[in-house]
Amino acid sequence: MEKAYTVKYLMPSRAASSTVRSTTLHFKKMNKANELTEDDQKLGEEKIQKMTDKFIEKVDKEVENKTKEIMTD
Repeated sequence: MEKAYTVKYLMPSRAASSTVRSTTLHFKKMNKANELTEDDQKLGEEKIQKMTDKFIEKVDKEVENKTKEIMTD
């Protein structure tokens, strides 16, 4: 039951975070269409990357904690 929890809820969270990165493609398209300056594009990409990195770090920590919990039971 515990292992299923880890796989079912925590691992998809990590996969979802990679979807957030696709936002950078949107920034690039907006830049090409002159709807966004290059500086704003880079700033947006940096912010998204930082948020994604923090999210992945949290998910990794939760997976690690849950794995330890499972292994000790």
